[in-house]
Amino acid sequence: MAKPIVKVSGISSLTDARYCAGMEVEFLGIAFDTTGGSPVSRTHFASISGWIEGPQWVCEYDGQSLETLLELVAEYGFETVQVNSLAMANACIAKGLKTGLRVNIAELDTWLEVPDNLAFVVIPFLDTVVESDHFLPGLEEKAVVLAEQITRIDEVEVILTKYPGLGFNLYSGEEDRPGWMDLSGLQDVLELIDEAQNQ
Repeated sequence: MAKPIVKVSGISSLTDARYCAGMEVEFLGIAFDTTGGSPVSRTHFASISGWIEGPQWVCEYDGQSLETLLELVAEYGFETVQVNSLAMANACIAKGLKTGLRVNIAELDTWLEVPDNLAFVVIPFLDTVVESDHFLPGLEEKAVVLAEQITRIDEVEVILTKYPGLGFNLYSGEEDRPGWMDLSGLQDVLELIDEAQNQ
C-alpha cells in the first residue's frame, strides 16, 4: 500500500523533530495560541529546524487574526500554515500561503464549503467513520485528509484497512527534561504505519 501522509502536531524539541524526520513524516507542526504565543520561541525553533531536512514546518495557529498569523510566518519563516476556520483559510490562500484547515465536519453544511487549493484538511477520527460515505469522497478531491483524535491503536488499523486514502494527524509527547521525551505512543503508531506500507 502507498504510505499515508502523516503530520505530527506540537513539535517542541529536537528530540521529537529528529525522530519524526527519521520516520519520514511529511509535516511537523509548531503550536501557537490565539495571541500568537508558543512554547517554542523563534530562537528555539531555529535551533531545531536547522538540523531537520525533509518535513515541511507548519504554523498551527489557533487564533482568528490574519495580521498575527502573517507576523508569525515572517518571524519564523513558515511556508505552510494551519488554521481553524473557513474564513481564515480563505484569507491565507488569498495571501498565497500554503494552507491547511482543521475542522469538524459537523461545522460544515457541505464539503463544497471547503476551499480549493488546500494543502490538507484535518478532521476528527469519529467524523471519518460517521461521514465517510457522503463527505470523504468530496473532501479527498480537494485536499489530503488527515484524521486526528486517534486514541487507540485499533483505530489506526481501521484507517489503514478501511480508509487507505486517509492520512494521520498525530501529536508529539512532552519533553520531561532536555533530550528526554516519551514518544512511545507516537512510535507505536508510526511503526504500525510503516509495517502496513511494507506488507
